[in-house]
Amino acid sequence: MISAGDYNRRVIFEERVLSASAAAEDPPALPLDPLAADPLLAPGGDPLGDPHIWTARFERWMQLKPLALQEAEQGAALVGSGRWIGEALLDPDTEAVRPETWRLRAGELVFNLRGVADPDGRRRRLSFTLEEGVAT
Repeated sequence: MISAGDYNRRVIFEERVLSASAAAEDPPALPLDPLAADPLLAPGGDPLGDPHIWTARFERWMQLKPLALQEAEQGAALVGSGRWIGEALLDPDTEAVRPETWRLRAGELVFNLRGVADPDGRRRRLSFTLEEGVAT
């Protein structure tokens, strides 16, 4: 059972939106080469190749619990990452959060959202599966 005192971290929910400059431009003409629009070759874009920015939408109190912390070597540096579980009370704002376009920020920590679930099915709280230290 979670009490109100367990929600002890103030978290900012950020949504990925199309940047203003990209939204103002006309849609690009279709390329002659189908591989020219490869999303993996579009720097600064999302997986669909569109430029985006992260916009803070709302703040909530959450409980954050680490599941597993790990280190990996990338290049010549050790990079820490870990999975976390976050729980927040359900409301219309938190209910609209989807892993594809949202992330969470708690102070200097940025968490990528990997999953959202209602753990007991009573529509009172939501459980968020989070991953720290990994680019989206």
